[in-house]
Amino acid sequence: MDDDALATVDRIIAKSLASAGAVIRHSFPPEERLAAAEVAEFWGARRLAALATVSPARRAHALPLLVYLHGARFYFQSEPKAVKMRDVRANPAVALVAWSPDGRIAVMVQGTAREVPPERRAGLPDALLRDGPYGPAAIVEVTPTRITAKRGAGARPPGSARQ
Repeated sequence: MDDDALATVDRIIAKSLASAGAVIRHSFPPEERLAAAEVAEFWGARRLAALATVSPARRAHALPLLVYLHGARFYFQSEPKAVKMRDVRANPAVALVAWSPDGRIAVMVQGTAREVPPERRAGLPDALLRDGPYGPAAIVEVTPTRITAKRGAGARPPGSARQ
């Protein structure tokens, strides 16, 4: 992640915590918060995460999928007719959550999702550009509006061992 992307993510994290309620501020004490560089290191190029969407009928839908961090945005691939795509097209508000295997590091992202048209895909990670098992894949970009990230008591800092 380049310096501009790190600065963007740091601003989103700071804004998220500044506008958070008392419970979130209490749950994310300063000594446990992750900075943008730590979020980037924890996430790596891609990470298994839970995606939450809302259907046109206002039903929650959650599923695990590989999510790529590229610059200050998150990306995932989908079969174009999948439920998550129907949901994103109807309501672009999404949430992503990823955590370490021991549960001591967690990154939560809220944002706005949109499908990336083929003409805007240049420069994205090669793995995103491959066809899916059912043919050409849709690619979705999530622009984060909130990011909260923490390391719990006893957790290793990102990078000390792959989380």
